[in-house]
Amino acid sequence: MHFPITKDIERIKKLVDLRIGEILDQKKKQYRPQGILSAQTFEKLKQFCRKGKCIRGSLFYRMAVNLGKGRQDLYLSVASALEIFHSSLLIHDDIIDNDPLRRGSPSIHIQYMDAGQSLAKEKASLMGKSLAICAGDIGFFTSLEIMIDSLKDIPNFRSILHKLIVEYNNVGLAQMDDVYFGSTGKEPTAKNIENIYLYKTAHYSFSLPMVLAAMVTEQEDDLVLSLEAVGEKIGFIFQMVDDQMGLFSPTGSIGKPVESDIREDKKTILRLLLYRYASPKERKNLNKIFGNEDLSANDFQYIKKLVVKYKLLEKTGSIINSYKKAANGLIIGLPLKKESKTWLGRLVDFAIEREK
Repeated sequence: MHFPITKDIERIKKLVDLRIGEILDQKKKQYRPQGILSAQTFEKLKQFCRKGKCIRGSLFYRMAVNLGKGRQDLYLSVASALEIFHSSLLIHDDIIDNDPLRRGSPSIHIQYMDAGQSLAKEKASLMGKSLAICAGDIGFFTSLEIMIDSLKDIPNFRSILHKLIVEYNNVGLAQMDDVYFGSTGKEPTAKNIENIYLYKTAHYSFSLPMVLAAMVTEQEDDLVLSLEAVGEKIGFIFQMVDDQMGLFSPTGSIGKPVESDIREDKKTILRLLLYRYASPKERKNLNKIFGNEDLSANDFQYIKKLVVKYKLLEKTGSIINSYKKAANGLIIGLPLKKESKTWLGRLVDFAIEREK
């Protein structure tokens, strides 16, 4: 499906991709003497960033343009920094989750591993992961440098930087919870899962870009808090739809293996409901399937059948609709121009009805 908002995101993405290219090409020249992999690393970062959907960068840019006073060049640099940081997180995320695909192509650690074909498999794998970790780190620091250079003359610069650091720390802590529950087999509470959704997706992907836009354009604190609340609702919707897509979308459409959430035993709301409604016998089968690295096609189909049997998509759909209602209610009350409210309303619809 093609939504009105996707055209705007695509238009902004083209601008952001160009700016990312300019920034990382300049870094490639700057750091070329520093190491034999310098140029290649910045080129990989550039290509990887450009394959993203640019949701965070687009959300920041659109809100900043709507709220601000003609500083599009600055907004574009900040949007690019957000996208570089996000891509760097994904590089590390794919190592943590051992995912071979991202954005429809081999993950960065797999690309580096393939460069070590002359090595033993274990050594090549270690090299690939090690180099990808370094590349992700470089992306983080490059993003931070862009932020500092772009925002240092804004009066509330320190507050903006503090907000960025707090939210990025929250992402890391939520990721640790996600890894812990997925690795240990311990069952999280609904509240544990909600916290992971809140800080790994909602705040980071939706609240932060809007809050940054409000702070960079020096809006009142009340609007900053209201936009944060709207972002939370949209982020919950986005993550729950993501969980559904992890079961029912083809790999090509989401850019990563569809079975990865099951193989990694990701603790999602959908999984929580599945265990809640399954019979004792079915739970035993589920215990053998979730977290199994040798997941078979039959295992995958078994879970999909149980989801259909217990009408879990309808149940999660009801939760999603409650968040939609809450988000739209908050948007109506925002002290913004009609065009900004309309854009945010379309973002809510996009989060629900997107196909990737």
